[in-house]
Amino acid sequence: MKRKIQTAERCSSHEASDNVIFRRHLFAYEQAATLVSGSVAEAGSGEGYGIPILLPRVAHYLAMDKYPTAIAGDYPDRVCFQRVQFPDFDGVPAGAFDFVVCFQVLEHIKNDRLFVANLAQLLKPGGRLLLTTPHAPMSLTRNPFHVREYEYAGLEALLAPCFRRVDIRGVYGKQQALDYYEANKQSVARIRRYDVFDFEHTLPAALLRIPYTLLNRLNRHKLLRQRDTPAAAITTDEFYLDTFAPTAFDFFVVAEK
Repeated sequence: MKRKIQTAERCSSHEASDNVIFRRHLFAYEQAATLVSGSVAEAGSGEGYGIPILLPRVAHYLAMDKYPTAIAGDYPDRVCFQRVQFPDFDGVPAGAFDFVVCFQVLEHIKNDRLFVANLAQLLKPGGRLLLTTPHAPMSLTRNPFHVREYEYAGLEALLAPCFRRVDIRGVYGKQQALDYYEANKQSVARIRRYDVFDFEHTLPAALLRIPYTLLNRLNRHKLLRQRDTPAAAITTDEFYLDTFAPTAFDFFVVAEK
């Protein structure tokens, strides 16, 4: 059954204009599916589109989000849902999970140090955190839904105190994904020319969210219609994982407790 829920600006699997960013997010779950086993907790499960990808290799799955959903009803024997306010994890057992998955959430958390420390507390000794977050220099504009975005050194410094081993890799695009990125970059640049008072950087985030959302949606619909940037045709095969370099769209972290 299709569900649409509000998930703090996360892209939707039901919106065609979100396809490229959705496939980029889905790619991370496909990579995680080659790693996970045992008991898994996901911080920021959203509408649950990653669950069927990870579940075949998981004995027990705890989905957590700040918005209530009924996603566990689709998997009554192996998935539980718990409503959780991040960065706290009240009511979630510490040291209970082999893996914690946290994709495209960290950038939304004000107290990121407490959040990362609490993610580590959920893991068993030797357990691993799988985390993605945008690579700041590749973002095309300020995102008012993000508290901050990270560069490599800052992300490493955030994670290192809580984990004995941190491997930071990058998510990259192949040619179609790169073509879309360049078209999007040019389109965003044209929009930004009208921001003569630099509202993008001077407005408080709360006031910027509505115009950002409207312009972002209009821009994605425009790109969806362009024949030379076939956004709807892009699949997860257009992305790949490799050692980190400045052209990475996202960080992909495997951190061992």
